[in-house]
Amino acid sequence: MTTRTLHVISSTNQLLTDLLSLALNANPDNTWQTQVIFDDDAAPQIGTALFTSVSGKTYRIELTGTCITCAIRVAMITFVDSLNTPETFLFLPAGIELAHLCPGLHNDLAERHIILGAVMHSIEATNAPAELLTHIPLSDHGSNLTPDDERCLAEIHALNLGYADLILLTGDHDSAGGELVEHLRAHDTLLANPFEDNILAIARSLVHRPEDALERIHPATIQAWGGPDGHGTWTLDLTSQRAFHPDRLFDFAEQLGEYGVCARGCFWLASRPTTICSWDALGGSVAISSAGSWDTPADAQTHIVIVGIGDNTTRDAISRAFSQALATDEDMLFAEADDGLDQWLGTNVIEG
Repeated sequence: MTTRTLHVISSTNQLLTDLLSLALNANPDNTWQTQVIFDDDAAPQIGTALFTSVSGKTYRIELTGTCITCAIRVAMITFVDSLNTPETFLFLPAGIELAHLCPGLHNDLAERHIILGAVMHSIEATNAPAELLTHIPLSDHGSNLTPDDERCLAEIHALNLGYADLILLTGDHDSAGGELVEHLRAHDTLLANPFEDNILAIARSLVHRPEDALERIHPATIQAWGGPDGHGTWTLDLTSQRAFHPDRLFDFAEQLGEYGVCARGCFWLASRPTTICSWDALGGSVAISSAGSWDTPADAQTHIVIVGIGDNTTRDAISRAFSQALATDEDMLFAEADDGLDQWLGTNVIEG
């Protein structure tokens, strides 16, 4: 049986996607871009997935259901099956989150004896500071996955940089943007300049392992990677066995939004001792949610990894704000089930 492999690349920049399609130097008939076309009158369809090869071939598949990522994954499987070629490089629709797409895609492909090879994300060094540290709506760049997509570039970049097996960084790697990407890159994630390195050979050396990628980005297992600091880039690794105070955590969130940083990790609350609470401060706003349960109460911790650009003043202020957001012994002793966070973390019940 002939081995078949699918490599996927995410991007938020159409021009960069076009350039990378050529830089891959793969067979033009095996290199494709994916675009999602929406039609308000197409119910019950979500829209149409349009696959276009570098050589100009096109392939259309209707998207149905209520989950856009699920519908795209199903369309991709149908599309790859139709090609019957040993190797395919597929650029994903702008705005796709790799962590939501690739684990299911990996399993669906395996059932058809197709390997999910390299999972890649592309970003440009010059634009990286603005796109990672400020709030730029996807819709402003025409990169929204759906017509009502309100996410920003920082959300997509931060998550996809963390999940990808290979980061394609264009522009000057020895720059503030290059440093920033280095600080967000896991040690087992490869980094290449697609216009200088042989990314075709690098991609072919990789086989995607969803469990490893998910561990890199899970709030409870995220790590501080660090990197060069010649352009003022820094990483703060803030850890405590104490819980966050349910009110003061909002003060900490507000300060992070003002400083313009990437901050991801986990925390816990005395009112919810078994819940892993996720923390995502991206693009000037903070999102918290439930990310499962701690294996044992002793595993509960508050761990936030913060990456930014600036001087010691900013880092010191953030460290102080983190300490002030932690619960005191008295706070822990008198924690109440009604912590005011049900809308983000779900209804809380403490059994007496």
